[in-house]
Amino acid sequence: MVTKTDQKSRMQVLISEEQREYLTNVSSDEGISVSALLREIISQYQLRQRDLRLEQAANDLVSDYETNEELTAFTSLDGEDFQ
Repeated sequence: MVTKTDQKSRMQVLISEEQREYLTNVSSDEGISVSALLREIISQYQLRQRDLRLEQAANDLVSDYETNEELTAFTSLDGEDFQ
């Protein structure tokens, strides 16, 4: 069964000669194709962007967690032993 993540589509991209040489060298060193390397680079970029969005969302909510009594009502219980 082919899943959505297994499906691939062709894309044509123009890059500089320096970038092509870099990709060729790295893919050779890694023992993978240039296409596989590019897919990995894109995946890593996606993860980094997701992490940055999550970090920004957390930073945006810090003031709420510090001042909203509904969110801080149980902070006095932090670290207490409930046994």
